[in-house]
Amino acid sequence: MIGRVCLVHGAERPLGFEICRQLAEQGASVILTTPQTASSDEIAALLRRETGNNNIVSDALDLSQRASIRTFVQNFKQHHQSLHVLVNQGPVVSATRVETADGVEGMWAANVLGMYQLTARLMPMLRYCRPARIINVVSQHAGGLDLTDGQFKKRAWSSPKALYASAQAQQMLTWAWAAGLDGSTVTVNAVAPGPYKSERYRDLGGIQGAYLRARDNWSSVDVAEAAKSVTWLASSPELQGVTDRLWTGRASAIGSFRERESLLALVSLCEGTSRVHVQYDSNAFFQEEYDSMVMNRTFTGF
Repeated sequence: MIGRVCLVHGAERPLGFEICRQLAEQGASVILTTPQTASSDEIAALLRRETGNNNIVSDALDLSQRASIRTFVQNFKQHHQSLHVLVNQGPVVSATRVETADGVEGMWAANVLGMYQLTARLMPMLRYCRPARIINVVSQHAGGLDLTDGQFKKRAWSSPKALYASAQAQQMLTWAWAAGLDGSTVTVNAVAPGPYKSERYRDLGGIQGAYLRARDNWSSVDVAEAAKSVTWLASSPELQGVTDRLWTGRASAIGSFRERESLLALVSLCEGTSRVHVQYDSNAFFQEEYDSMVMNRTFTGF
């Protein structure tokens, strides 16, 4: 990974921190972000001391705020000429329904629109690097997305429902980007680390929240082990050119939520809300052959 530039957001969370550590230990240049500048600086300094890698820098990035994303990308492009790996770190969970300064429901803003806007604005740099990898850390607990009401303005909001809907959208964006970039030098994959010891669901309410917290507490997998599936996707030479997969550990599957019209609708919604358009390298996403293209892929383990 020496000479490779990796961007990881959400480094204040245990999984994000461990992903940064493992990439730095492999010699990568790591740019890590947290919502607050002070905390990102502290984390970067700690990782420099612990790994001996001085190519670790930090910046503030709040994915729930459009202005924060624009400022971050402007700064990033001023200070970095390359980006080889973008790790979109897993979903943010909120205990209550809050709206951002942009008037968007918080979990939808951070998990979906923020991930879309950041990736879209960095796409030219990723395409320039040849090759590059986009890795979306997702939850397998996904579903219930209503594209006419992604922010739960018409329906009753609950943290599990909002989490599952945004997790579905994250998987769908993975398939949309992979299709649009098919044949290019940018690969796009999703990875679900699975249960591991953490407090990532502490703010998740209801029976579902209690179940997910218990599942993580009972898991024998620690966060360092969970992060290995992400850093393997970022660094493994055998995965060069491998794209459009949902990974659990080192096994891959086709994944769900691949209906073409729904993917197009989600991309259109994200473009309209974030006001950022992605110029795709492939027309496959916009042709009827999309479904056969997906089904003809070979999904295997490594």
